[in-house]
Amino acid sequence: MHGEIKGEKKEEEKEKNKENEVRVLSGMRPTGSLHIGHLRSVLEIWKNLQDEGKRCFYLVADLHALTTEWDNSKK
Repeated sequence: MHGEIKGEKKEEEKEKNKENEVRVLSGMRPTGSLHIGHLRSVLEIWKNLQDEGKRCFYLVADLHALTTEWDNSKK
C-alpha cells in the first residue's frame, strides 16, 4: 500500500508539472530566402527555448497559400 501512495504522489506531481509547463507557439512569414536577420532574431531564440526545455511549436504563416485557390494562384 505504501508503494501505491508514492506512485499516486508521482502522478499528481506529473500533472502539476504539466499544468505549469511552458508552451511556445511561434511562426514566421515565408519572405524568401533565409538571411542573417532570421538567424539572429528568430532561429537562435527558438533554439534557446528548446534548450531550456520549453515545449515549442513552430509554423510558417503563409496567408497567401491559405486564402487563394491553388488553381488560380497564378492569376
